[in-house]
Amino acid sequence: MKNWSAFARDAFSALGTAFLLIAPLLIIASVRKYIPIPVFVFFGLWFFVFLFYFRSRQKSSGDFLSAYLFSIAVLTFIVAVWNIYDIGTLLKYPDTGVYVAQSKFGLLSRTFWSMKGGRPFVTPLIFKAFHQDLARINDFFIIIYLAATLFFIFVLTRFFPGVREKMAAGYIFLLLFLNQNSISLWLSCGLSEIPSIVMTLLLFSVFGLLYIHREALNKRGRRSYAAIAAITLVAVLFASSRDSNVYFLPCLLPFFLLVFKRWKFRIILSFLIVLVFGAAKISADRTRRWERPLQNVMQWRVLPDDRLRQTFQNRYHLPKNEYVMPLAKNWHPRPRKIKKPLVAWIRKYGAKSYRNFLITHPRYVLQEWRKAWDVIQEGMWILEKEPEYYADPRVRPKRLNAVIFNFPGHVSFPLAILVAAFGLIFIKKNPLLFFASAHSFIVSLIAFHADYVEVSRHCQQASMTLKIAYLLSILSLYVAIKNGLLGKPTQPRENNGSVNKAAPKKTETIEK
Repeated sequence: MKNWSAFARDAFSALGTAFLLIAPLLIIASVRKYIPIPVFVFFGLWFFVFLFYFRSRQKSSGDFLSAYLFSIAVLTFIVAVWNIYDIGTLLKYPDTGVYVAQSKFGLLSRTFWSMKGGRPFVTPLIFKAFHQDLARINDFFIIIYLAATLFFIFVLTRFFPGVREKMAAGYIFLLLFLNQNSISLWLSCGLSEIPSIVMTLLLFSVFGLLYIHREALNKRGRRSYAAIAAITLVAVLFASSRDSNVYFLPCLLPFFLLVFKRWKFRIILSFLIVLVFGAAKISADRTRRWERPLQNVMQWRVLPDDRLRQTFQNRYHLPKNEYVMPLAKNWHPRPRKIKKPLVAWIRKYGAKSYRNFLITHPRYVLQEWRKAWDVIQEGMWILEKEPEYYADPRVRPKRLNAVIFNFPGHVSFPLAILVAAFGLIFIKKNPLLFFASAHSFIVSLIAFHADYVEVSRHCQQASMTLKIAYLLSILSLYVAIKNGLLGKPTQPRENNGSVNKAAPKKTETIEK
């Protein structure tokens, strides 16, 4: 048994070493076309700086090589993202015009803050700050994306015990955020995706950082108040970057109960989160941003389905067939007046009726969402309808290889359930896993039922966090098998890697 354990531990160690060598080389080889020659020259100079530092600290050659390659991979990621997506403008869409128009209102205007029309204020605020200059907004999108992704990687690596595990996690998530099929391509689009991606990663990072420091946080009240203020600010920005994000706010409370031990802070935070949720809901209701998406749902999901249509006609006052059926699966009804009966019904009964229908028909809600699971993760590099491409024409030739383009690939529904189960198992060691799974399920469920059009785009955040949960589950399982089933080293090691034979034994302490 001891021989088997030693063999398995050596095999895991060899596997980890191989990955730490292959991953940075894969990143560099995949994006080498977008790395200028001076950067490669810097890599050479950086090698000698690292060599001098590690020799002065008497570090092993293995530690030197691992740290050097990791630093090169991070720098490669930064330079590649910039050179691929810095196109001097942003691809325009109908929604881009909405953000531009809203950004022209004054900061004291109710319209700007989405109290009387428009969209959630984060994206219009960015457009306003840069005076609708798409080139500068393009640069800003890249900067905040790089900052959010690297900060998130820094936080999640702290959940892993060993240096090798931390580096492995870093490499895996650098590969994830090079994903062009559903994540990084939005850097070239004048839409709200990048602000929402950044706010989602920031929310995850703040939660993770506070969970790691929860013991120190609960010792001093001032730190707890500062943490609550930070959470509230991030929650406001998160909810105000995309309407579907709002519905995830109540789900924050059970997770942050893991952070705060005192009920006083739990109650304060709960009150503030509920306040942010209520304000966001009031803003959406007053601006009636739900009218157009609900019209899409009615025209393309409800009206063509005889049973659904009859349910809405019998219970929710939907007009008779002769008034609404000309709109079924019809993008451009002519004459326009045939839309009036449905539009009038939506304004009078729509929101309340559809909400009541979803609450009272959970089987329909879950079944339809489950059927659309593959659509939720559908690629967004190319669409079948105009605009044909989400990726800008100047970005399309810069498509990366198949390994990175859609890394880590499609996650099936049974696998997603299994990942969520792993999240519950590892919730104390790494709650980010279940946090990401919960976000993916809830936001995709809301986004799918909220609109019929461009489901994969509306579920982009959920697709991203599903991939985050999937990768975290693989890393957590690897660490659990390596350190748990195979046994941990019994003797602590000093910083230079040598065994500290004189390490004192643990002694019991008596609380005073």
